[in-house]
Amino acid sequence: MKVLNVAPKDVYVTIEISLESLKLLKEALSISEIKYNSKEKPEDAKAAAFLKDTFFPFLDTTIEDISKYYGS
Repeated sequence: MKVLNVAPKDVYVTIEISLESLKLLKEALSISEIKYNSKEKPEDAKAAAFLKDTFFPFLDTTIEDISKYYGS
């Protein structure tokens, strides 16, 4: 895994990662438990919501699309 490019503006990072590594990342996230105190650190709730509602579905769709196109 390596960073291929970092672009200015909203900071976009291009990462080279294998399909197998993506699958392992997805598995690690799916078995992880997120614990936080939203009263003490409300930004943690926002980060957890992003992970659950945006990143994890994106990761899942990306793996499915790549697997369909290139095979597992």
